[in-house]
Amino acid sequence: MTDAHVKKPDVPDVLYRGFKVLEHARAFVDEGIIRFGRLDMYRNLEDPHRRDPEEGIARLRMPMTDSQDVADVISTECKGRNWTYVLRCSAADQGYVASKFGRYVVRINNPGKLIADIRDHLSSNPLVPNPSVDPRWVTYDRGAAATRSLDADELLTLSYSQKSASFVDDQEFRIAILSLLSREGPAADPIGAWAFVSVELHRRLSYCDLLED
Repeated sequence: MTDAHVKKPDVPDVLYRGFKVLEHARAFVDEGIIRFGRLDMYRNLEDPHRRDPEEGIARLRMPMTDSQDVADVISTECKGRNWTYVLRCSAADQGYVASKFGRYVVRINNPGKLIADIRDHLSSNPLVPNPSVDPRWVTYDRGAAATRSLDADELLTLSYSQKSASFVDDQEFRIAILSLLSREGPAADPIGAWAFVSVELHRRLSYCDLLED
C-alpha cells in the first residue's frame, strides 16, 4: 500500500472514540455497551465529517498483464463477508480528531483488552453468522497505484479498511465485526434493516475513561 512506509504497531497504545450523545459515551464506559455501525451506513450520513460516499469500496489501480496500463479494481463488502460492522476510533493525540465526530470523547487506554473482550463475548453471543473480529488501521490510498497484484482476500479486507487521502488526519483504527459467509454470493442480512449491532458486556470497562467536555 502507498502508506506502508510508515510502520505502525498492530494495535495502538491508546484510542479515542467520539460520541454525540453523553448517555452513549457513559454506556460505553460504565456498562460496556459497544455499538458497531454497518459499513454501508456511512455512505449517507448527514455529518460531513463522517460521511464517505465510497465507504465499503476498495479501489486501486492494478497493473494489467503484459501492459504498462493500469485498470481500476473495485471490491465491496457484499461478496464473501456479506455484512460488516465497524467501531471507528482515532489514534490522534488527545482525542482532538475524535471530538469532531462527537463532543463526548472516550479514551480507550488498552485497545488490545477491548478487542479481546469483544472476541470473547462474540464467541458465546454471535451477533451475526460465524462472526470474526478484525482490528486494523485504515489505509488512505483509495485510487492509488498498487505495487503488486492483490488476491481476493486482500481486496476484501480493503473494502472495510481503505479511504481516500482526504481523510488521512483522522488516523483511524477500526475494529470490524465480519460475518463469514459463502463466497458463492451475497446472503440475506442477518439483522434485517438494523444499521447497528451492539456488543453488551454489562460491566464497567476499567481501561476506558470519559474525558471532561
